[in-house]
Amino acid sequence: SPTTLSRVQKDPPIVKYSGPKKYATTYEVKSDVDGVNYGHSEVREGSYSAGEYFVLQPDGRIRRVTYVVDGDKGFVPFVEYEGQATPPPPTTLYGLNQ
Repeated sequence: SPTTLSRVQKDPPIVKYSGPKKYATTYEVKSDVDGVNYGHSEVREGSYSAGEYFVLQPDGRIRRVTYVVDGDKGFVPFVEYEGQATPPPPTTLYGLNQ
């Protein structure tokens, strides 16, 4: 007589974490060849978080946002720019009866 095999799949156990949320993370990406420069760092402990992120703007300045998140106060950012803005080079237009 034929044998029938059946496979019983069990769901993975659910793990509930009840301790305070706590972490620190950071990353940065920079390439002079591609003209990119950005990053982010953040720390968290319980309902309080603080961090900053930055990005190289097309005009050559760095935009840096420093922030805190504290319970019911929500996200509170402070934005600043570093460096001098450099205007883009003039564009030559062709074929417009100049």
